[in-house]
Amino acid sequence: MPVLTSTNSKVLVTGANGYIGAWVVKTLLGRGYSVRAVVRNLAKADILKGLFASHVEGGKLEFAYVANLVEVTTIRPAVDGTLGILKSALKNGKDVKRIGITSSSGSLAATAPLEFLSTPTTFTEADWNDAAIRAVQEGSTHPLVAYAASKTLAEKAAWEFHNAHKPAWDITTLNPPLVYGPTLLPAKAPADIGGTQGIWYGTVIAAGEKDKEQLGEKNGYAWVDVRDVAEAHVRSLEKEEAGGERIIVSSWSYIWQEWFDAATS
Repeated sequence: MPVLTSTNSKVLVTGANGYIGAWVVKTLLGRGYSVRAVVRNLAKADILKGLFASHVEGGKLEFAYVANLVEVTTIRPAVDGTLGILKSALKNGKDVKRIGITSSSGSLAATAPLEFLSTPTTFTEADWNDAAIRAVQEGSTHPLVAYAASKTLAEKAAWEFHNAHKPAWDITTLNPPLVYGPTLLPAKAPADIGGTQGIWYGTVIAAGEKDKEQLGEKNGYAWVDVRDVAEAHVRSLEKEEAGGERIIVSSWSYIWQEWFDAATS
């Protein structure tokens, strides 16, 4: 599969106004790519236009408005949303070279409250979080479990679709753990911070001492900086050998007490 280059490639970014998506757009533009950003409405586009005004004026950033993008909050929409992109590329994407899919380490590793691992455990690209799927099938409504199950099923569906149709383009999936770091998007108050940033703020800053004491030494996870995740997305398009791979994008592991100590030092 030919390697993408900034001189001859335009990259479509869905979820461009999201926490990770905005950083992916910024990194692509910084590399010289032309970007078509998919957003839901004009208001979402205006935020990105303000962030990347010179690129809009220079014709390197354009927008596509799709009002009915599915929300990845339940199982079926997550799968349908992923397959919808692949089906469209199969039907209309004669010039498509590679599709990068943002998955999650939740599709690899057992997710709370299914299992708390008492010893350090290594997960690889060969692992799948079938435990989350089973838990949902058995009636679990825990949001983390539902999220992990949706990511697992969506990623499996993507690989099955590609293997069944064998299109001219290939796919790559990226599997980051909890993503932290600065946001490009405006937030007037901490309550406006969502996603993994919201988890960090709610746990490290806003949580009470009793909750912190319960979490401190026992619970943790792996993490990665959002800027590294964006860089990984771009490199996964540029590196020929990334095609057909599941790529774990992780920096390090932690226990919550380490963040508590850092915040108060």
